[in-house]
Amino acid sequence: MTLPDSIARLLGQQLPGYRIAASFRADIGRAERFTDQWIVAGNTGLVLVEDDTVELLPWPEVGAIACHRYVGGGGMTSGTSTDTRLIARFSAARMADAQNFAQVANRIRTGEMPAPSDSRPETPQDTQAATDRSDRDSPPSGNILVRLFQLMPGSKWWRLPIVALTLAGGGIAAVASPYLVGQVLFDEVLFPKDMHTGQLGLGLAISLILLARLAETALRITWGLTNASLIHDLEMRLKRTAFAAIQHLPMRFFSDRHTGELMTRLEQDASDIALLFHIILPSAIHGGVFLAGSLIAMVALDWQLALAVLLPFPILFIVFRRIFPEVDSLYERLFRAEADLRTVTSDSLTGIRVVRAFGRQRREMARFARPNRTAARLGFRADAMIGSILPPMALVTELVLVGVWAAGVWMIAREQVTLGLLITFAGYLGRFFHPVGELVGLIQDWAQVSTAARRLLQLIDSGTSAYQSQGTAPATELQGHIILEQVGFAYEPGQPVLRNMNLTVGPGETVGLAGPTGAGKSTVLNLIAGLYTADEGRVLLDDVDMYNLPPRALAGRVGVVLQETHLFLGNVADNIAYARPDAGREDIVAAAKAANAHDFIVELPDGYETQLGPGGHNLSGGQRQRLAIARALLLDPPILLMDEATANVDSDTEQQIQQAIERVAHGRTVVVIAHRLSTLRTADRLYFMEDGRVVESGTHAELMDCGGSYRRLVERQRAALETIGIGE
Repeated sequence: MTLPDSIARLLGQQLPGYRIAASFRADIGRAERFTDQWIVAGNTGLVLVEDDTVELLPWPEVGAIACHRYVGGGGMTSGTSTDTRLIARFSAARMADAQNFAQVANRIRTGEMPAPSDSRPETPQDTQAATDRSDRDSPPSGNILVRLFQLMPGSKWWRLPIVALTLAGGGIAAVASPYLVGQVLFDEVLFPKDMHTGQLGLGLAISLILLARLAETALRITWGLTNASLIHDLEMRLKRTAFAAIQHLPMRFFSDRHTGELMTRLEQDASDIALLFHIILPSAIHGGVFLAGSLIAMVALDWQLALAVLLPFPILFIVFRRIFPEVDSLYERLFRAEADLRTVTSDSLTGIRVVRAFGRQRREMARFARPNRTAARLGFRADAMIGSILPPMALVTELVLVGVWAAGVWMIAREQVTLGLLITFAGYLGRFFHPVGELVGLIQDWAQVSTAARRLLQLIDSGTSAYQSQGTAPATELQGHIILEQVGFAYEPGQPVLRNMNLTVGPGETVGLAGPTGAGKSTVLNLIAGLYTADEGRVLLDDVDMYNLPPRALAGRVGVVLQETHLFLGNVADNIAYARPDAGREDIVAAAKAANAHDFIVELPDGYETQLGPGGHNLSGGQRQRLAIARALLLDPPILLMDEATANVDSDTEQQIQQAIERVAHGRTVVVIAHRLSTLRTADRLYFMEDGRVVESGTHAELMDCGGSYRRLVERQRAALETIGIGE
């Protein structure tokens, strides 16, 4: 992956002359918490970057770099077998990238691969070490401003010229006001060179001044009304586009992200981008027109006084040029800290019942405090940097104004300029430095907007590319023939869950998957349902590789009851009809009866209209599971996948659900995983899995006769049930 610009600038500031060859993002910091830490290999050594701390390890002090696999994660070390230093910690998902980086870094350390000689801190294409599958830190394609304008609703483009013209017109009107007061009112009416100007001239001058002010006010009101509509439409369009992109992202994307980060991108970033049209562009257009117009007027009136006004600008330009990258870098790190804070908050509140049950409130408060302090510290540094610029700016304004007045009085005494000209200059200066002062605030706003835009456009680009990369094979009516050929799959690199998996399900067959926990049974269903794509081999539906199927080929054709039941906000009927929103009440009730859910539903306060809380927490686990089964049955799909569908129900309910499954299995393909192997007896075929492979297959009777792993597991379950006094 490409090193973020904020990190590259930080290295350029603290390590002048450092040349970057490769980089790696570790996701566990030194404090043993999830945070980004960057390890960079360059011409002079290895650099460790966390937050704004930069540590350089010269190559002579760096030994062989190696990666080690731990439980649930990994580590990168440097040194020998007797003297080893831990460089970084990372989750298991980062192992492949870490190994690639270690290989490149070792080649640079030994001189086998020279570091780049150019001054641009960029990872060369041929030495890029990290290949994050989720493309987490790659910049969005195209210019940010152009991309944002392209997202503007097509029917709303007519408002852009109105906004630009009203702002420009307001700036021109603002330029006219000081000229009318000084040159016209004072020099031509009140203190004219000749005495022929009368009362009519005074009335006309005052009328022109009022007209200019009224025109400026009217134009700004028009801009405000038009721009408000434009901003809200754009914000709505951004959120809709980003949310649509999320719907098309592969499941791997979500395993590498925290919920808090995605919520921040979707909600806060779109609102931050609205600052572009609410503050930045209006200030730039109106202020730019006024600055240019007033500068032209001042130079035309008296170039010597105008030169005095322009003297501070080179200094201000240097200050802005220096401070902007630092503010941008701070806001990038501030976003990450705030995303961590939201993640911790979401995680703690989601599991609040567990927290209360174990009395771990203090622990959660400590978890919250760490990212909260980090976000507060970075926010303070960003605001302090901006705040420290405003007082000197105000001082410069006052000094220039005093200088112009002093020079103007001196020139009036020598009859080189008129009083009206000095008043005109004072009028311009009174408003001249206001747009300049706004530039400081615009630096902060633009840093916030650009950071938010990069993140949101990354999300949109990822979703668009994922959607476009899916196949275009013609969608036909599914017969339900499923084949897995030499399938390999891993949720995390280097930790395969399926290995050379082979499985066949004929149309209309009921097949059971059995095996110990962790054998890969649920993963097989995830692949058949299209939730994940196989890393190796093929998954075929009716002899068509699922990789080549169009995006919505499986919509309405595969019903799934997952091990983890999720119910949405809404009433009971809406949750059952989630996959078929047009289903009638009779069909919903029939599906609920088939799943043995009707009896408990009618006992709820409002029956099928009962509102469910978040995740359906006001229902028991067995009730939630039966609603999920009803949801799948209502879809009436040709393929039905059931992962531990009876795991959270009692024995009587399990038997009833099993009977319902047997009834609906006729005429469709059914793949079932059950925790009680006795419930799989009626399956047409059973596959017994161990370590991601099929080790036995056949009917229940055939597997019992062969005396293998399946029979031993059945006998252990039977003995356990007899021990606790439960028969089969």
